[in-house]
This record gives sequence, C-alpha cells and structure tokens, in this order.
Amino acid sequence: MGSVVEINPFTRVEGHGNLKVYLDGSRVERVELCLSESPRLFEALLVGRSFAEVPQIICRICSLCSTVHKVTALLALENAFGTAVSRVTQLTRELILNGGQIQSHSLHLFCLLLPDLLDLQGVTDLARQAPDLLKSGLAIKRVGNLIQETAGGRSSTR
Repeated sequence: MGSVVEINPFTRVEGHGNLKVYLDGSRVERVELCLSESPRLFEALLVGRSFAEVPQIICRICSLCSTVHKVTALLALENAFGTAVSRVTQLTRELILNGGQIQSHSLHLFCLLLPDLLDLQGVTDLARQAPDLLKSGLAIKRVGNLIQETAGGRSSTR
C-alpha cells in the first residue's frame, strides 16, 4: 500500500482547500484537490430592493473581483428582462473584465504565489528581499485598475 501526502489547509486559494497526493513509492497514483467556499448568504441583502440596486450591492460581495460580480449582475438582469445591449456595451464590458483579470491575477501572482516560489513567508518578506519584483507586480495591477477606471468609470479598488 502506498502513502498519502496531505496538505490541509491548502492555503492561498479562494475559500478553503485541502490536497491529497496518493503515492506508490515515488510514483504519483492520484491527486485530489478539494476547494470549497463558505456560503456568503448575500441573497438576503437583495430582499425588498429594487432591481436597479442589485448590481451595486452584488459588486460588494468581493473586493478583489467586484467588476466581475457587477457585470454578472447586469447580465442576469438583462436576461431576466429580455434586454439587449449594444455591441459597444458588450465590448466595453469585455475590456472592463479584462482589466479586472489583470488586476486580480497580478495581485495573486506577485503577492501570493511569488513569495512561495522564492521560499519567502509572504508579501512583507517579498517587499524586503525583492522589492523590485513586488513593485513590478503592483505596477501591472495598477494597469488593470486603470483599464477598469477608464472604461468603467471607477476603479474596483475604491
């Protein structure tokens, strides 16, 4: 019988996670990754609200990806009401979402992943030991914020 390497909790992911690697000697037989997220129960915040308030409330569910939540809420409302939007609106939203992806992924890569890759404890160690790398990551994040602000009217981080 082989051995099992377990990482629990599996950190630096959205929500909660654990990882199990099943080994037969030095050969990996199977890997199980379990990610879960606790219910946020934000639906209760929408009871009794006007449909027009939904996007502004929904975008506050998560501070990192508020743009995605807002656009998703708008799409859901448009679908519910059978509303079509112009091609310009579709492209503007796509641009805003891409800005959000740049902002979110640069934050993840430079502040969560990079310290692990450099065998550092976290972003504060990164700031001390590799400040130029951190500054580069934050500059990329600012580009994502700027795209969102320019195309959407405000940054997702305000």
